[in-house]
Order: sequence, then C-alpha cells, then structure tokens
Amino acid sequence: MPLKARALSGRQDVILKRLCQYEVPGGGQCRDASCEELHVWELEPSDQDTAQFLAGAWPFSEAEIIGALRQARKTQGNKGPSSLETRVAESYGRLIGQRQEVKSA
Repeated sequence: MPLKARALSGRQDVILKRLCQYEVPGGGQCRDASCEELHVWELEPSDQDTAQFLAGAWPFSEAEIIGALRQARKTQGNKGPSSLETRVAESYGRLIGQRQEVKSA
C-alpha cells in the first residue's frame, strides 16, 4: 500500500471534517490557529510512518531517517510549507552526504 494511503487508512477524522476553504482549491494556507477544518498538512504521513515505510528500501535505520526528516522540516519551516516529496529527497541527500563524510574521514 502506498505511503500516503497507509497514513490515511483508519482515520475517521478525515471522513468527518470539511476541507478548509482557504487551502482547497487553490493551494492557499490557512493562518487561523482556531480553525477546526481539515488542512492539507494533516493528510500527510508522520515522520515515523515515513521512516517505517522507507527503512525497508534505504540503507539507513528508522532513527536516522526520522532525524533527517525532522531536520528537513526545520530547514523548510521558515520557507513555508514543504511537500513530503521535498522533505524525503532532502533527507536522503543529507543521509548519503553524512555517510560519504564518514567514509572519507
């Protein structure tokens, strides 16, 4: 099962909530801290779910992947929301770079 589908399976809140009018359609971003509608970022898998999914295909542990995903989230945080795909790509690049630094040291 694909990662995003796996993350959404069994989530009743996704069915019961209405999508935020400021985010869909058009790709805007809701800035209302008290908004109780469903937001696009809530539909993405957690770092834990992502790491579990990737650990079978990547030569890194779940802990390493989670650390890299969190770092990517921090890096992107002040630039606005980033996509899951962007964070995964940045994380893989960071982990490969760290591994190459260790080998050359």
